[in-house]
Amino acid sequence: MAEHAMVSVVVEKVIEMLELLVCYSRPYRQFYTRKGLLRTYSPVRILFDKAKNKVADGTANDTEDWLPEGDVDFRLTPECVGCIPPELIRSVQVFLLRLGIIEEMVEDGEESRLNETYSRTVISGVMTTVKDWLDLVKVVATKSEDLVDELSTEFLRWKQHPDQSDEPPWPDFTNKIQDLNDVLRPILRLPKQWFQLDRRSQDDFQNRYEGGPCGFVSTSFLQTCSRSEICGVDKEKKDLVGKLLLSSTEIPIISISGTEGTGKTTLATLAYNSYDVMRYFDIRIWVSASAESDVLSVASSIAEALGASASAFSSQGQELEPYLRYIRKSIARNRFILVIDDVWIEDNSTWKSLLQTLQEGRPGSKILVTTDDQSIADKIGPTENIRRASDEASWSLFESAAFYNRSREVREHLEHIGRKIVQQCHDLPLLIKIVGSTLHFKTEKEWQSILDSKMWQVQDIERHHFVPLWLSFTDMPFAVRMCFLYCAIFPKDYLINKDELIRLWMAHGYVHKEAIGQMCFDQMVERSWFQKFEFEEDDDDGRILRCKMPVLVHHFVRFLAENYFASIEVDGNFEEPRQVKLSHLFLRVSEGISFPVTVSEVKNLRSLRIQYGSTTCSLISEVLPKLLDQSRTTLRALDLSGQSWYENMTIKIPAEIGNLEFLRYLNLSLLKIAELPEELCRLWNLQTLELNWCTNLETLPQGMGKLINLEHLLNVGTSLASMPKEIERLTRLCTLSEFIVSSDGGTLEYLKSLDELRWSLHIRNLGNVTDASKVAEAKLKNKVNLRGLCLNFENHAEGERIKEDEKVLEAAQPPEYLMRLEIRDYRGSTFPSWIDLLSRLTILSLKDWTNCEQLPPLGNLPSLESLSLFSMGSVRKVGNEFLGIKSGSASSVTYFPRLKSLKFVNMEEWGDWECEMANVMPCLCSLSFVYCPELKALPGIFISQEENESEKNPNLIKPKELKINWCPLLKERYDKRSGGKEWGKISRIPSIMINFTYLQLEPELLNYQTGMDI
Repeated sequence: MAEHAMVSVVVEKVIEMLELLVCYSRPYRQFYTRKGLLRTYSPVRILFDKAKNKVADGTANDTEDWLPEGDVDFRLTPECVGCIPPELIRSVQVFLLRLGIIEEMVEDGEESRLNETYSRTVISGVMTTVKDWLDLVKVVATKSEDLVDELSTEFLRWKQHPDQSDEPPWPDFTNKIQDLNDVLRPILRLPKQWFQLDRRSQDDFQNRYEGGPCGFVSTSFLQTCSRSEICGVDKEKKDLVGKLLLSSTEIPIISISGTEGTGKTTLATLAYNSYDVMRYFDIRIWVSASAESDVLSVASSIAEALGASASAFSSQGQELEPYLRYIRKSIARNRFILVIDDVWIEDNSTWKSLLQTLQEGRPGSKILVTTDDQSIADKIGPTENIRRASDEASWSLFESAAFYNRSREVREHLEHIGRKIVQQCHDLPLLIKIVGSTLHFKTEKEWQSILDSKMWQVQDIERHHFVPLWLSFTDMPFAVRMCFLYCAIFPKDYLINKDELIRLWMAHGYVHKEAIGQMCFDQMVERSWFQKFEFEEDDDDGRILRCKMPVLVHHFVRFLAENYFASIEVDGNFEEPRQVKLSHLFLRVSEGISFPVTVSEVKNLRSLRIQYGSTTCSLISEVLPKLLDQSRTTLRALDLSGQSWYENMTIKIPAEIGNLEFLRYLNLSLLKIAELPEELCRLWNLQTLELNWCTNLETLPQGMGKLINLEHLLNVGTSLASMPKEIERLTRLCTLSEFIVSSDGGTLEYLKSLDELRWSLHIRNLGNVTDASKVAEAKLKNKVNLRGLCLNFENHAEGERIKEDEKVLEAAQPPEYLMRLEIRDYRGSTFPSWIDLLSRLTILSLKDWTNCEQLPPLGNLPSLESLSLFSMGSVRKVGNEFLGIKSGSASSVTYFPRLKSLKFVNMEEWGDWECEMANVMPCLCSLSFVYCPELKALPGIFISQEENESEKNPNLIKPKELKINWCPLLKERYDKRSGGKEWGKISRIPSIMINFTYLQLEPELLNYQTGMDI
């Protein structure tokens, strides 16, 4: 399937290029999709599809001019007339049409690959199978993509500097494309029984390019699918938890075994996160192993989970003992549970030393492992075999995916077909979920078509398990399939960063907009292609940050991608990567192993990601220049992040980085670099530049304005002192992590033209600004796509800045749709007038407001859900002013109407809190105090004066959780352990923590919490 993805990418790139070079006598056409969404199509795309239909039904041939007569004026744009020869455009048109036909043929050929029905034919005198033909297509697609990118880059360079160009390269490009056209001609001459090119309707055309018949799914359905538990494992979970809680003098090892897709990891996760397990064990540790993992890597992961830093072992090389010593010390006197997921043991003797070390924990500790291999489970200890789900449990799981939000009549009508399909999945929960989600939007005819598919006849057991995956995969929209294939680059059980993944998709042309990438990701989540989600904190919408791919799905995507994608562990048994097919490489170099120089000789690399285990600069100083020179015409994504995090030596990025003219994604995060070469600004195609935690980085290149396609600049945790002026030219910039104001207070006005910024922006050193008009020039309120903003006044200069900071903060008015706001190190004493205008603000954090004697009036913010107040050192008393009561306000007004979380931290002088108003904080769930040493008591609205008062008093605030840490006066008053006389006044609150110990706890609130959470 990688061949189809590559051809499709080239087709899209050629269409995009033609759209820039030609003009039309009529506007773009618009269509409504089946989901009611309005989509816009250019004449190039529509005419291209019509031309393919003509060729497919025999009414035209591929050399015919496929432009219709009359109704569309398909000519060069005025700026191109006289500069770009029409012959070039003509060659590109023929090239595009032939690629489009091959694209259809490749898609049909892929099913033959899974069935291994490799028919034969003769191409250029050579007997060829479908598989060989697909390999040939891949080679041609690779050359085509390089040429199209080269041509597009030349167009870009010419448009930027039309008067400075040397001899025009267009004749050379015309010849190169004509040569490729000649290569494509024999590829099209194939037996008709191989491929069926049917004429597509306009609906099919829309489905292909804009989401398929199932469309993109709703957020509610995604959350139901992504957070749902596997049905039918309640008894297994209960039995497993019971075994984990058994007392014992020794530390037993319990194994969960079963084939891929049976739910081993799910069962372990449910037990690991259960209320009883979390309460019983002092320490919980989860590590993931794999067939490639040895005892050293597992021990390293355990040590890291226990709090060790990698630098602590950087000088130990391949020695196991230092890790064992750390583990032994960490688990002593602690009752722990350790889960090792997906164990694969080849050398049992090396594992014994680790298991013996783990026996030194406190009695009652447990070790839980999951494995596919029953023989491994038998060696380890008592086994909890995963039973196949019952027929009804399988059907229940299928129903939850296939019939979500569908009527009872539909369920009853389709049940007889659905049960037969479930039988084909052999009661494997993962396959049932995947095929169920595939059928969710389908008609009865489509259900029957899937049941009747000949793919179910595949005999090989592993490939038979692939059939539901294949049916789901081929049903997905074109863009989603390409994005899914790219995931083959990641190692098994790799924690994938969602935003990074989307940016990589964009770098390879699979999607052109971040929003489309998000929709593709959501579709894969809905199909159960991902699992083990990590969600963004304080986000009720459940925004996914990271995830993993199920093992069976990972095997499937590797099968589809074959040798084009690889993740290779470089250790003592390292095998050189194949140089003919490999396009995307994830290289992990083990501790103490030198970097394999031969990797720099691999041709045609599109992606290169390197994780380096040892502390050396050889990668940057010796290997990278060779790599950059070799890959100058192919590399689209390069990730070198984290290579020198623990080194003392500063690294210099070679000037050869500028040779990567097609590079769209560059990640240098965690590198100790002081500067970037100016040659980097030659990367005109660059879309993403990641510099997070480059702590030594002090300057950015002055020519940054040349990076006209840059959309994402991630620069958290650098030592930048200012921003270059040319950053104001980056008008396509969507992501800018931090903007640093210079020491003289200038540069802030460079933000004026960056109105496409979205997500979050952190403005540092606002305390350097002396002229508030410079802040107004930044026009923050015009950046309507911003959802998060941090205004940081950090300043190391001496003297008071009360009035200056007040003027600056007033001028820094954010957009009214802002949802998250943080203000730090503010030295003013008043509050900005615009605070009440933020009607959609949900999260607010105020830190280090040293001169404010009162809390700001925030009670009228209608959407505020989370409020955190840190280090308000001058506040001594809090009263009704905190609620924002206005003169003439009605008594029925509710203050803080949606507030769920309220946190006070490091309020050293705060002694009294008076609040007797009605209608306050009706939604409050969590109330937290950390280091408020002078606070004497909670206000009356939080505490019961008598038994059952909460039932009698409707105005009493009823939080579900109360945390009091390092607050001696509150502890003395309310802690029942030390004789607190007013414990009874707070005991109605379900969960209460005092000094990091829960005195009572509501089970629903325990999930994913730790005792040190504040």
